[in-house]
Order: sequence, then C-alpha cells, then structure tokens
Amino acid sequence: MERPYIYYDFTLSLCSTCLRRVDAKIIFENDQVFMLKRCPEHGTEKSLIATDVDYYRSTRNYVKRSEMPKKFNTRTHYGCPYDCGLCPDHEQHSCLTIIEVTDRCNLSCPTCYAESAPHHGRHRTLEEIEWMLDIVVANEGQPDVVQISGGEPTDQPEALRALLPAIRDRLGHDGLDILLFTGRTESWVTGVGRPVVSNADAVMAEPFVEEQAGVRPLRGSDNQVLITFTELGSDRYGVESQLDDRRRIQVSVDDGELRFVGIPTAEAVAAIATMAERTGLHLRGRSWGH
Repeated sequence: MERPYIYYDFTLSLCSTCLRRVDAKIIFENDQVFMLKRCPEHGTEKSLIATDVDYYRSTRNYVKRSEMPKKFNTRTHYGCPYDCGLCPDHEQHSCLTIIEVTDRCNLSCPTCYAESAPHHGRHRTLEEIEWMLDIVVANEGQPDVVQISGGEPTDQPEALRALLPAIRDRLGHDGLDILLFTGRTESWVTGVGRPVVSNADAVMAEPFVEEQAGVRPLRGSDNQVLITFTELGSDRYGVESQLDDRRRIQVSVDDGELRFVGIPTAEAVAAIATMAERTGLHLRGRSWGH
C-alpha cells in the first residue's frame, strides 16, 4: 500500500509551540509541498510551504558560493538555530542590515514580524543603536543597504531625524542605501514628516492592510507607496516603481510545459488564462495568489 504523498527531502525545523528543534520531512502531496514534523511534547504538524511542486524544485536548483561575514559573533555549540548570531556554521553573510530603533508602534496590524504594538517593549537608546552600527561595521565592513524599521521608527521624530545622517557618517560610503519603512501616510511623509525622513534614500509609506495583501515588490500590501528622496534612491528603487505599472512576465518552455514567471496582477493572470484557452492550452495553477 502506497503512502498518499511522495517523500522528497529531510530537514530540520522548529515546533511552532515550544520552538524545540525537530526533524522534518519535505513531501509532495496533491501538487503542493508540505513539511511534516513531530515534537515529542506537542505532537505532529503539517505545514504548507509551497503550492507548486515544480516551482519549488526549480528553486532548489539555484546554487552559489557562500559569502562569509568578516567576523562571526558566536561559536558553534548547540547547533542551528540556537547558536545564531552569526556562528561559523552559517552559510551566508548578512545581505540586509535591519536597525530596529523601537519596539513600539502606533498601529496594531494583524501580522507583524517584530510583534510590535502601542505598549510593547521600548525605544532603543542612541548608545544601543551606535553599538548595533559598530557590530555591522565589524561584520560587514561596508553594508550596501541599511533598513530602518521597528516598531514605528517615526514615533521618535527628533531622534530619527538625527539618526539618519549619523548612520551615513558612521557607515559612510558612496553606495550606502538607507531604506525606511513606516506606517505613516504618503501625505505625512511628503509633507510635515519630510524633514524627519528625507535623509533616507527611500521610504515605504502607508500601513499594512490585510485585505490588500498582494505581490507588489517590497510591500506587505498593495496600498503601500515607495517614495524616493535622493538620486541613489531613485537609481535603486526607481525601476521598482516602473514595475508597478509595467510588470514583466517571462515565458519559458520546460519539459513540454509552458511557464509564465513574474509578478503579474490578478487581471493579468485572468487575461493570460483567457488567451491560453483560446489556443487550446490550460493553465494548471500558480505558485502564489492574492
């Protein structure tokens, strides 16, 4: 008797309840990819990790040499993920430097990676942020991108206004790109808040709206707006702004299958499906959705 799935790979994961490290299987079932894991205390879990088997397998084929940081901050003792910091077993340097200047946020979004809330945690002191920046320099030398986040970083307007040029002075090189995320409105960023945030190269504005969660680049939801303040910001993110209106879709043929790769709108997907049906083709599915 066969199992109802195809076993594909073995990996390590965490119990979502107690965060204990547990063994996990990667399986294919009903054209989707799942992770099966078992915690001795909290039992079994089945987590969906991809909705397209072929796309998932193709992503596993991309390999490159690891880039190490200049310095490792922890030693390898308990193993991943308990030694993170980064430890010598980590296979990649920090591609993006994120400075969380506060835990506090004036919003209560339904989904928040930082678990921020109006009365959660505290603001970071200037000394703490300087300490963070010193670690960045020691680990990365000259980082390409620094992202200012939180919490809501503009909750301390005068501190943020002083911090942005200080970051550039401390990490300074011509290619340093400072990107700031805020839940403030576009009108606030370009109006009364401009003196506070304009030392950033680009600002992502507007709060996350669950009903508008989509696939526009860099955003959590499609209502969010990217605003650039410098020539570097325009060079780095101006192309992204154009993609909002003119999204490119790549077409390839793989093993007799026609593949569309890109970040199209829901309307574009519907139009592609209609054109395909007219020529006798059938769209089997997609690896993501609204």
